[in-house]
Amino acid sequence: MTITSLLHLPRELRDQIYDYTLALPDNRTEHALRIERRNVRQFRPTPASILLILRHEYLLLNRQVASEATEVLFKHHTIHFSCGPWVLKTLLTRIEHEHSQMGKQWLRWMKNIELNWTTFPNLRLYPPAEESRKGYWGEEHDEYEIDVDYVRGAQSDSHYDEYDFDGEAYNDNLYAPNDGSLYPSFSQPPDPMDPFGFSTHYPFTDPTHEPVDEAGGTDDIEVRLEKLVEQEVVPLFDYLASPTFALSTITFPLYFIARRTYHHQNITQADTALPLKLWYWIRLAICALRTLLQPGRQGGNSPFDAVRVRYIPWDIWASMDPSDNLAGLVKKGLWNDAHDNHGIGTGWDVFQTIRLGLEATGIDVTKECVTEVRLIRWQGDLDSRRVGDELEISFRRASSH
Repeated sequence: MTITSLLHLPRELRDQIYDYTLALPDNRTEHALRIERRNVRQFRPTPASILLILRHEYLLLNRQVASEATEVLFKHHTIHFSCGPWVLKTLLTRIEHEHSQMGKQWLRWMKNIELNWTTFPNLRLYPPAEESRKGYWGEEHDEYEIDVDYVRGAQSDSHYDEYDFDGEAYNDNLYAPNDGSLYPSFSQPPDPMDPFGFSTHYPFTDPTHEPVDEAGGTDDIEVRLEKLVEQEVVPLFDYLASPTFALSTITFPLYFIARRTYHHQNITQADTALPLKLWYWIRLAICALRTLLQPGRQGGNSPFDAVRVRYIPWDIWASMDPSDNLAGLVKKGLWNDAHDNHGIGTGWDVFQTIRLGLEATGIDVTKECVTEVRLIRWQGDLDSRRVGDELEISFRRASSH
């Protein structure tokens, strides 16, 4: 079918074609669907650019098809955002302020979104140093001729392209950022005990050597994670709770790890047995559930109907030897006490941390939230981007159930 013959069909039939096309399984990996910070630089909201950045380039036939397909995508499908919270908020804000005023309508059509972040940042480089907040990093590196044949990175046909800033394999979250405009503002007041920064200044070091970042301890990483949540996650959910949106569901992952890894982490890291990236999703879950439940406590309406969590294995080893009894979580519930769960398992740490985090804000999730848990068995389909059994968890306000 040519484009001309497609456009000769009634609009209802064209919408069905777009609907069937968007419903086809996407066998690409999460990494291939990611949206990087650098993609924000050139993004200008149009139906075509929205489809392109969301990786639906197969519908970029002409402007009319792109416009109609974008409407079907926003109205009837779950939109997958594989990016960080600041990137997502920036994209949505630009769509809202689109010059033709259609952006606000697109966002009102959007009902279901799914969040992921495959390129979680290296928190030792987060936030970027003030001296690196300058111009376009692609131009800054043009003056250097770098032999990349022996540089660690993603391998392409002829070389390693870690320094290819526009290539598919480059991950701009894992290296020292050279453009602070792609990050939120992190201006912090000076330390009253060290207003001039002398505690981190070493006047006798070799000036030709790169400064050493000594802020790599566990406590410092936790502080940086808190800063990421405060500066990126909280503003995102405040924005999603605004009247601009009429969302029905927000979906995101939580992870369980392998039994051996869990026991090893319990021994070596007494304060936490969970990976850092999992702590990020726990904090995001607390923000999402607080956004869902808080308005009801004040007599208002929730900004969305439900929060959905995909409780999935961290890796293939977690799938082969999970630290949780998934069927037991379905049977006994997520908020069972330590005696019922024997105090062992990723789920105990994850969901009790969420419960305690909400209690700190005055929300009793066990009473104010209706939880539905469903076990999804893995059928061995590797193309579905799954590696084992998982739980599908739905949280709703008790009064709206």
